[in-house]
This record gives sequence, structure tokens and C-alpha cells, in this order.
Amino acid sequence: MKRILFDLTASQPNSTGEFHGGGKYAKKVFIELVKADDVVLNDLICVYDSKRKLDTDIKKVIENANILLIDAQELSTDEIIKKQRIEKIYSALPDKQFFDFSQTKACEVITTIHGLRLIETKQPIESVSYETGIDKIKTFIRVLLRDYLTVRGSKYYKLLLDNTKVVVVSNHTKYSLLAYYKNVDPNRVFVFYSPDVTYQPQENVSAALQTSINYTDYFLIVSGKRWVKNTVRSIIALDETFTDHPELNKKVIITGISDPAVLRDKLKNKDKFIFLHYVSEIDLFNLYKNAYALLYMSLNEGFGYPPLEAMSLGIPVIASPFTSITEICGEAAMYANPYSVKEIKNRILWLLFDKCKYDELATLSLKQFEKISAKQKNDLNALIKFIIE
Repeated sequence: MKRILFDLTASQPNSTGEFHGGGKYAKKVFIELVKADDVVLNDLICVYDSKRKLDTDIKKVIENANILLIDAQELSTDEIIKKQRIEKIYSALPDKQFFDFSQTKACEVITTIHGLRLIETKQPIESVSYETGIDKIKTFIRVLLRDYLTVRGSKYYKLLLDNTKVVVVSNHTKYSLLAYYKNVDPNRVFVFYSPDVTYQPQENVSAALQTSINYTDYFLIVSGKRWVKNTVRSIIALDETFTDHPELNKKVIITGISDPAVLRDKLKNKDKFIFLHYVSEIDLFNLYKNAYALLYMSLNEGFGYPPLEAMSLGIPVIASPFTSITEICGEAAMYANPYSVKEIKNRILWLLFDKCKYDELATLSLKQFEKISAKQKNDLNALIKFIIE
């Protein structure tokens, strides 16, 4: 085994929140790597950012295995490489602040690209409506500058270097890379599905959540503050449904909302909507478990964890057919044009008033989860060997 530098900054909180798909991915890969039979722990070095929270499970693994942990605030990547005689770097979510791979020619580099949102889906002007205060101004500026983010200048191109092997989490992402970058060698892009990070808690729902929510049937929307999740169209479709059918005894729970007023002001049936901040994994599991359905009208995904998390519990999913979502959800989800409020509403009504369809999706969702989960396990083992070899 070569001396490997594992980038743990990928597992730490970033601009999208404390819990994000890339972070869960990095955590899972790291923990499985440490447990692998072929790994030599003395040749595994880790780097993290002391200014951000490091996951407690990762800390325990590092302490128990006595793995060297280096603070990226104290040493640069080049300094770590030279001092620790690093031969290979792996990053599950490379951060340009800590890793300039163009300066690591002496090392083999393996990195994961989770998706190509920056070039596949331009940030729309409507994303400004998700923000308040200074964040609204920053978002508006990003929208104005979006056309300056050229394909060649994007972060993805910088990862496609001669000394870099690129891991992608879906076939969609691999062939999107080939579509946007005509000179990419397809033999240097490797598909390993994102590992199964479905959370199975040993604890009950927190007291705070239990007191704020009366567990009845509800539609669930996650990561609601992120414009790419398309929350506004989703809640408007649901709001129109409640207006047309006041007899419906359903509510809507949206997670990841720091300022509920931003979205609540768009609604007529305000009492039907419950806005939560970022919730723990325990609480999120219980929200999935007790949901009537997951509404996931995302505009872009490299893989897409939330539909699988819902499907693992037999919860029907209404989803967007964009990017990787159909690859992961297959025939087990009901799809709608994410840009059409009326079509989203159409699928909501179909699910509500066709019990046979609802039951069919509940059954198919479990089967789809088992299918994808099996591939995730096989691909995780293959990825670990790929990193070690």
C-alpha cells in the first residue's frame, strides 16, 4: 500500500450545511477504508480543517486506530506531501482552499466528482427569493455572473489532470463529463455508486421534534432552502392542492429552513406547512419514516440520496426526471416536470386519489432500494480497493 493522504475536509460542514451528501459520502468511505483488510494504518494520513466541526464518529475511528491527523490550517498540501512522503491523495469533495491538485504532480490523485451542477444547471434569478439580507445580494451577484462560469474554467476541468483519476457516483455524471469535455479520456473516469448512508438510529425522535410535530400524514421536502431543490414550485403545487381540496387531512414538512417567512409568505394555506431548521440524522430518519410521501423536485443531482432514504422505508416518491434521478429511482418513483407547477400538482393528486398507485409505489420503492443498495455495497468495496491499490 502506498502512503495515502485522505482529505477529511470533505466530511466537514460546508456552504450547503452541516449535513450534506458529499460529507456523508466521505465519512462512509473513510470508515470502510480503515476497516479494510489490506489497509496499512501507518501509511494512512488524514488532513482536516480545525476551523470546522469534525464528525464525532470519524474522531473515534482516528483515535482508536491511532491515525495521524494533520490540520490544514497549519500545513499546506505541498508541505504535508513532502513531510509525510505522501504517494497518493484521495479527496471525496476537493476544496480549492486546501487542495490545488495542479501542484501535486509528484502524487497520484484520486478524487470524486459528485455532479456537474455548475455547468449543467445555471443558477436562475428565482434563487434570489430563497435568501434574505446580505445573502440575497450575494445570490443576485452570482446570478448576474453565471454566464462567466465557462466550462473550461469550472472546477471540474481543473480536476481532469494527467495525474488524476476521477471517480464519479453515477453513469449520468460520467457521460456528462464526456459530453462537456471532449478531450476527457473515458478510461480515466470510473463509476462507483455513492455508498449506502441510510441512517438506522438506535434512539427515538428527539423531544424537540416530538413536541413541535403531531405525527400525521404529511408530504416531506428536504433541504428546502437550496434553490436547486426547487422548493418554491413544490410548495405552491401543494398549496394549490389544499385550496382545491380543503377536505385533505395532510400537511407538509420542509427541512433546512433558516427563515420560514421567505417561503411562508408565498402560501395561502399557511397552517398546512411546518418549516424546520436543519435536523439531526435521528430526526430526519423519523421524518422519512412517518411521511406520506417525499416530494423531490430537484433540478440537478449527481446521485440523489433523499429518494433512496425514503424508499428504504417504503415511502412513495414524486421526483424530477432530471440528471441522475431516473438512473437511481428507476420505475419506483412518479416523475413530474420540475418547472411545471401544474404537472407537480397533477402527480400529487394522482398519488392522493389513486390508492392502487400509492401502494404500487410503496412496494416498488422497497425493491428499488434493495437493488441500488446491493450495487452500492459492491461498488464501495471496489472503490476501497481502487484507493488502496
